[in-house]
Amino acid sequence: MQSPKKPEINLYGPATERVSFLWTESLRTGHDTIDRQHQALYEAFHGITQLLEVPDVNLKYWFGLVLRKTEDYVLTHFADEEKLMTDLSYPNVHVHQLQHQEIVEALKKHQTVITQLKTDAEKRAEARALLRFLEDWLNDHVLVSDKDLVNFICQTAKGRELLS
Repeated sequence: MQSPKKPEINLYGPATERVSFLWTESLRTGHDTIDRQHQALYEAFHGITQLLEVPDVNLKYWFGLVLRKTEDYVLTHFADEEKLMTDLSYPNVHVHQLQHQEIVEALKKHQTVITQLKTDAEKRAEARALLRFLEDWLNDHVLVSDKDLVNFICQTAKGRELLS
């Protein structure tokens, strides 16, 4: 008996809709803990992009589970960063915290919309839109705000102690 042929899965969709969340060295901030957490976030979001392309998956169950776990990790990462900023008297702490709050609110808004949609196709489309938004936001946040934070850490005596 021949095993059934596995469906071909395009993990990224058309090039215009590509959502990859692939970690690159350009995203490295130079702070090992922050970089490890960022890598884990990219891997989690990349996993969600893969999940969305699996045919016949129980989307409501798996997407909800993975997104909740990812949201928990995001909140932990933000709390760690914000504690570090407060401990070091980072001058842009309030702006950075506001950025964190904005993305958490956007994430919750999209989750609410996704749960209210009727069909899997609608849910997948909204989830892809959310992931495109998250990838753009995360790339910008890491490359600008988090790198600025690490530059500040490197310039302070207390921060340099933390890095060594």
